[in-house]
Amino acid sequence: MPTSREKGTLLETVVSLVSGFLGVEHALSGTAECFSLIEKPLNHKVTWMMTMFSSFGPEKAHHSNEFVVGNRKWRIQVHPRGFKEGRGKSFSVYLVGNGFINNALKANTIAKFKLRVLDQVNRNHIEKPYMGWLGEEPGVSHGFSDFMPLEKLDEPYLVNDKFYVGVEFEFISVTNTC
Repeated sequence: MPTSREKGTLLETVVSLVSGFLGVEHALSGTAECFSLIEKPLNHKVTWMMTMFSSFGPEKAHHSNEFVVGNRKWRIQVHPRGFKEGRGKSFSVYLVGNGFINNALKANTIAKFKLRVLDQVNRNHIEKPYMGWLGEEPGVSHGFSDFMPLEKLDEPYLVNDKFYVGVEFEFISVTNTC
């Protein structure tokens, strides 16, 4: 096992090699980008309660109110009678990037999240995970056209014409200047 002195020497060598190899020079503050991953960010769980669900147009996309997680604005999007491959067969659910908060650096975001439909009686929720890069352009959606079969669009998920859909972020990236 190497001694602490040997470890220090090795670390110094690696740092010198990387600096020299990459040609890294000291940059002025604010001229570089720093990428951070945030586990369980603030507001990492958002639930949208849809009242009068039966009045939702079956062929239209419906959106939650805007919410912020990380440095981005988001909306949950649903298609009550399916979208794309799920049309006429499934309830479709997506997470939609809706821009960035003021003065945030606009950059692609990597995120891991779960979209979920809440079981209001037994707490046996239906959820599907997603992980990937989300582009910086507003309006791009990520989710599932086949989230839940239409036959399940009843109790215990739809109760008294109320339906709950949510998202839970496990982690999200944030890019800032440094």
